[in-house]
Amino acid sequence: MGEGNHMALGSEWNRYRELAERIIAEFFEGELTSSEWRALPEALQTRLESLEELKGEGIAPAALEGLRRELQEQLRALREEELIAEFVEQALAATLAFEDLKREADGEG
Repeated sequence: MGEGNHMALGSEWNRYRELAERIIAEFFEGELTSSEWRALPEALQTRLESLEELKGEGIAPAALEGLRRELQEQLRALREEELIAEFVEQALAATLAFEDLKREADGEG
């Protein structure tokens, strides 16, 4: 395959990625994407880690344990939402790729 073919494939791939990203953004309008969900647990993780520092400050261990469990549940829920969003994004991208390949095979591309 010559360099011209590689360049053509590269520009075609970039066009496809831009289209897929635009469709995914439209699909998720008003909702968080998987990368946005991925960023959210960092703050909760920091709060969870800071609970260890509070142990020596006279806060009841039962209260700290309740907070710890609540934060862990919130972290689990955020990670679950990230996985759901990622699955939907991948399904959309796969559908777009399949349709593109189908069009090419049918001689429409």
